[in-house]
Amino acid sequence: MGAYNCEKTLAESLDSILNQTYTDFLCYVCDDGSSDGTTSLIKAYAEKDSRIVFLKNDKNCGLAVTLNRLIAFCHTPYIARMDGDDIAEPDRLEKQINFLESHPEYDLCGSAVRYFDETGFWGEHIYPEQPDRKDFLFVNPFAHPTIMFRTSSLLKMTVLEKINDVDKNTVIYSEDPKTGRSEDYELFMRMYAKGMKGYNFQEPLLRYRENRAAYTKRKFKYTFAEARVRFIGFKKLNLLPKGLIYVIKPVIIGLIPPKMRLKLRKRYYK
Repeated sequence: MGAYNCEKTLAESLDSILNQTYTDFLCYVCDDGSSDGTTSLIKAYAEKDSRIVFLKNDKNCGLAVTLNRLIAFCHTPYIARMDGDDIAEPDRLEKQINFLESHPEYDLCGSAVRYFDETGFWGEHIYPEQPDRKDFLFVNPFAHPTIMFRTSSLLKMTVLEKINDVDKNTVIYSEDPKTGRSEDYELFMRMYAKGMKGYNFQEPLLRYRENRAAYTKRKFKYTFAEARVRFIGFKKLNLLPKGLIYVIKPVIIGLIPPKMRLKLRKRYYK
């Protein structure tokens, strides 16, 4: 779990992990240079429960850098993702571990999500149960904070990246600034290009905190980053040239007026 300025929501997220029906785990939480009370809150939880392991970045580094750092500490058969503002259902870890234990052909598994904000639940998104490469065309077929990886599969995804003219080894999530906020989408497509595959529970195992209007406020500059990630990923998945129209989809959506985007989203997320 990467945590950045999430003092108001972090306790709920940590409690949802500590109260899992599966109890044999370590929860690594890295404070990514927060300026609110996030640091002291994580420390307090770590003092109360030895399953919480506290780490801290000297400055705000972003999610990809934080996750790469956290992965280096993990020596368990499975690695689960979690964000500091979401809530895991009590049986999330148990169901995902049991699934991966009994289905060695899968490298990762996620689930559907229920969206909620301060007014309550407002939508649900069910992802393809057995995503194939074509499912990457329209949207990311996995909800990142619901994912549990098979560690051996994840560690096969290390790459060499040149960051600020410095070669950086053992990068799993891309730290290239040109990736924008699509580090999960980029990783999943890279995994599939290597012949790996994932599964999605059709029931929500995570409550995804998001203001129903937040979708309309996302910065337009990130649409170009996603378009670039799509082009490179689709090329690796042999989805071009047919997939070219989907490459520019995020830019097209970014040009739609916010109110119309919100209406379209409400129709998509029932």
